[in-house]
Amino acid sequence: MVPASSLNVSSVILRCYPENSPWDLDPPPFALVPVEKGLCTPFPQEFKDAALLQAQRTGLNPFYFMCWSNPLLLDDPSLAASAPPLDSVRRQLGSIGPLPSLSSALITRTLHTLVELPKQDGNSISFRFLADGEKRVLKLFLDSRATNPGGQFQRESSAYARFAHFGVGKSGAVARCYGTVLVDIDSLRNTITAGTGFSQYVRDAIRSSPESAVLHGIVLEDLGTMETLSITNITDELADRALRALYEVHSAYVLHGAIDYCHVVVDFDRNRVIWTDFGHSVSPEQDKGGSTRADFLEELANCWYMVYARLIPDATIGYLVDGKTWSPWTAHRRSPPPPLAPVCRRVPEASLHQETLTRLLSYPETNVFSWDPPIYNLTPAPKDDYKLDTVEFLKAARDAKYTNIGVANPLVKWYGSCPLSVLDTLLYSECQEPFTRYERPPLIGQLPDSPIQFLEHVSPSSNRALFKVLIDGQLRLVKIFSAAVRPSYKDLKTPKERFDIELSAYSHLMHSGVCDTGAAPRCFGWMEFSPQNARDANKLVRETQRNMSPSDPDEVPVLAFPVFDDASPAVALVLEYLPNSTPLIIENVTPRRADMALRALSRVHGAYILHGDVWKSRNILVVRDDEGDGERVVIVDYDHAMDPTMGLVTRLILLTELARTWILTYNYMLSDRRLFCNPVFPHDGPVIV
Repeated sequence: MVPASSLNVSSVILRCYPENSPWDLDPPPFALVPVEKGLCTPFPQEFKDAALLQAQRTGLNPFYFMCWSNPLLLDDPSLAASAPPLDSVRRQLGSIGPLPSLSSALITRTLHTLVELPKQDGNSISFRFLADGEKRVLKLFLDSRATNPGGQFQRESSAYARFAHFGVGKSGAVARCYGTVLVDIDSLRNTITAGTGFSQYVRDAIRSSPESAVLHGIVLEDLGTMETLSITNITDELADRALRALYEVHSAYVLHGAIDYCHVVVDFDRNRVIWTDFGHSVSPEQDKGGSTRADFLEELANCWYMVYARLIPDATIGYLVDGKTWSPWTAHRRSPPPPLAPVCRRVPEASLHQETLTRLLSYPETNVFSWDPPIYNLTPAPKDDYKLDTVEFLKAARDAKYTNIGVANPLVKWYGSCPLSVLDTLLYSECQEPFTRYERPPLIGQLPDSPIQFLEHVSPSSNRALFKVLIDGQLRLVKIFSAAVRPSYKDLKTPKERFDIELSAYSHLMHSGVCDTGAAPRCFGWMEFSPQNARDANKLVRETQRNMSPSDPDEVPVLAFPVFDDASPAVALVLEYLPNSTPLIIENVTPRRADMALRALSRVHGAYILHGDVWKSRNILVVRDDEGDGERVVIVDYDHAMDPTMGLVTRLILLTELARTWILTYNYMLSDRRLFCNPVFPHDGPVIV
C-alpha cells in the first residue's frame, strides 16, 4: 500500500495551495484518491435496488455518506487567517494582459457555417463555426451588462487570459481560447432569421437585441462531441481527473465560482477532463486581491464532494435527480465550530510527513482533542439521514451484511474514515522517541484489614470475580485475583502477574489525576483475600450459578479462591463502585457516547497507559449519575494494560489504540445500531463535568 497520512492534512495543503498540487505532497493525503471508491460495488443487487427505491422516495441517496472523509475540508475557521498570504507577485493586478482581440471579419465571413450548440445558460449562446477550415466555438454574451466590471464576459475573458498566461490550456484542463471578438447583431440576426436549425430560444434572443448592437464574444476550442460528466459515465479515474483539472484552474489563481458537474466535460478519445463556463469565475481582477487560500481549498473540497459523495454513489445505484442541480454543501457541510485558538501555531515549511511526525511526537502528552488545529472528523458531524431509512432498505442492508465478503456492514463508512490512522509506514521507525517526561509513580499501597460485607456478585461473565461490597461503611467494588479462572481461558500471564499489571496501571491513573476526571474508576488500594472472604464471596457466586444455569462451561461464573496457584494469599483490588453503569453496546451507543469514550481513553493514554483490551466494548461503561440526568463514559479493566517500563508502549501504539476505538465505535457499533435498533438514537442526557 502506498504510504499516506490522515492526520489533519488540510492545514498542510492550505499553506501551499494553489501554488503546489496536493497530489505532489509526500506522502499523499489519505483519501485524496479514496482507496475504496468502489465501496458499494460488491454489494448484492437487491441492496442497491432498495437504496435506489429509498432515494427516489426521500430525495436522499443513502450512499452519499459511504465515501471516505473529505481530506480537503477545513474544519477550523482560524486556519483561513493563519495561512500565508497568496503570492503578491503572481497576483499583482494588471500584470496579465487581456486576450487577443480577433477581427470581426473572422465571424462575418463564416456566418454561413454557424451551427447552434445545445448548451445555453440563459446569458449566452454558443455556436460552432469554421475558421480557416478548423472548427471553433463562438460564445456570445447577450446581457448588456456582461462587459461591465464583474459581468460574465469580463469574468470569462479574464479567466481565459490567466489560463493563457499560466499555461493551463496546455494541460488540457480548460478549452484553448483564441481571443475575443465583437459581433454585429444585424448581420447575425439576418443569418439566423434566414437559416434553419436554430432553436426558438436563439431566434428570440437575437430578435430582442437592440438594433445595431454589438455583442461581445469569446472564440474557444471546439470540444466536439464530448460528454458532460454525469452518473452515466463517471468512473474512479474521471473523478480523480476532474479534481486534478480544477487544481490546474486554481493554479492560475482563478476560482471557478460554480462547481457543478454540468460544467465538466469529458473527451474520451484524448483522455481529457475539461472545466468550462467561467462566467461566474473570480480572479484577482474581479475581487481586487480578496480571495484567500482557504477559498481555493474550499472549492477543491466542494469538487471532492461532487465526484466522490454524489456522482459515484448515484452511479452505483442509478439514481438521477431530475431537474435539480447539486447544492454541494447542503447535505455535507457542518456548521464551523468556534476557533479553539486565535492563531494556529504551525511551521510554514513543514511537510506533510513532518507535520504528522510532529503530531505523533506530542502524543499522549497533548490530548488529541486539544490539538490546534483540531483533527477533522475526530468528532464527526451529527447525521440524521437515518430518519429516512425504509424498512426495505434496512432489510436489504442486513441481508448484505451477512452475504457480503467479510460479513461487513454495508453502512460501515457512514461516519467517514478514521482520522487517527497513521498509514505513512516511514513514521513507524521515526516516532520511537522516548517519553522524556515519564516518571514511574509509586505503587498504590495495601489497605489495612477491614471487615468486608459482600452485597452483590457483579459481572458474572468476567474472568475475574467481581463483587459489590461494603468496607468501613463505603460502597466499593473488589476485583479478586486468585487461582480460579475459566477452564478455557488461555493466558500467558498468571493471575498474580495480572494483578501486578492492573495495580501498576491504577497507580499511573491515580497519580496523574485521570481517575479524578472520571475517565477511569478510582483505586483505593489492595488487600489480601482471606479464606473467610472467599467463603462469603462464593456464596454469592453459587447463587448466581443456580440462577443462571449455563449450558456452556465458559459461562459458568468464576469462583474466588483464597490463594494463588503457588499457594500465596490471593489479593483483591478495592475500586470505586459505579452504580447505574452498563457496558457500551450497539443497543445504547450514540455518537455522543462514542465521543466521550474516545475522550476518556485519550485521558488514560495521558497517564502513559496502554489499555490493551479496550476494543472489547464491555470494558467501556456508560455511567449515569444518581438523578439520571447526566452521564459519563468510564474505561475499566486494566489487567491487560502496559506502561513504558514494560516495553512495547510507543506513541504510535497509543495512537493506534485510540484509532481502533474510533473504528469500533463509529464504523462498527454505530452502523450496526442503524441496522438493528429502533429507535436508532435516543436522546442523550447532559454530560457530567
